Amino acid sequence: MHRHGLIKLPGGTLIELDAYPAVTKPRPTPPGELPPGMAIVSFACEGLRRCARAVPVAPGLLRGVGAAATLKGAAGELIELVEAGEL
Repeated sequence: MHRHGLIKLPGGTLIELDAYPAVTKPRPTPPGELPPGMAIVSFACEGLRRCARAVPVAPGLLRGVGAAATLKGAAGELIELVEAGEL
């Protein structure tokens, strides 16, 4: 059995975080590619420059979309934060 966490957000949104057993081995990922499985998630947030101090923040390139920052997780997954103004 492995552990997992559940984060409850307003509006009924749930985010599930899984932790695999220690014996689990990394799945092969071709160079320059994303890892197999769910490899990218995007979250809208307020005040991106405040919460993403450690990563470069790019200006918004599309009308109505604010700045964005992308972090790389431990397994090579991408976590995108997009500034969405008032939520």
